Amino acid sequence: MHRENFFVKTLLMFSSFLLGATLVYFFHVLQSSVVQRCYITSTVLLAAWLGSKIGDNRTCTFWKCLSVWVIYSNIFFDMHTHWDGYPRFFRHLLLCFMPWLVVYSQIKYAMYQLFLWVVIIGVPDISSNVYGNAIMSEIKIFICCIMIIVRFRKKTLDETLFIENYIWIFFIHDSLIWLAGIQIVGDWRSKKEKKILPQYEEVVEPKPKGNRVINADDFKNILRS
Repeated sequence: MHRENFFVKTLLMFSSFLLGATLVYFFHVLQSSVVQRCYITSTVLLAAWLGSKIGDNRTCTFWKCLSVWVIYSNIFFDMHTHWDGYPRFFRHLLLCFMPWLVVYSQIKYAMYQLFLWVVIIGVPDISSNVYGNAIMSEIKIFICCIMIIVRFRKKTLDETLFIENYIWIFFIHDSLIWLAGIQIVGDWRSKKEKKILPQYEEVVEPKPKGNRVINADDFKNILRS
């Protein structure tokens, strides 16, 4: 039964990857048209809503990541909003720390989540845009799916639901996507923590004492009182 559920969930993830990759392809084809680009964005958001209703946490997490990437790309679509030079260099340098923060489960803290979003929003660039290189966009979607599948397989639910564990792959430079391998290998080699149930001491009920036989001494005590 467990293997069947895993197969079904993996099939849903694969179907989500195909649908997400197809939508991103149309993004690249129709990006010059504002109206059509808005329709594609709406379609992605609708697919993300449907994906969250499937009941699978992995699929829901994937569509959350993809929808955030699409919304971000629409906000910073104009080339004039993109940074170049040293700010862009330091931006990607800071994003290189993300695999280690995820592997060591530090991303669950709000401080590191804030660190990621400040870097992404504060210094937007063309590498973070879904309208960049079409092939690299498809590869990033595939890597995101693999990272989600592996982490959900090896980590507890509390360590997997944060989209910051995976979304950084969409915003890092194309030449640095190999860093995702560090996270995938690190998650795969980790052992899933088992929940330890609290131990309770066994309460031993006292054995009832047998009825005592009344003797002559009991009558003496009564007469004295």
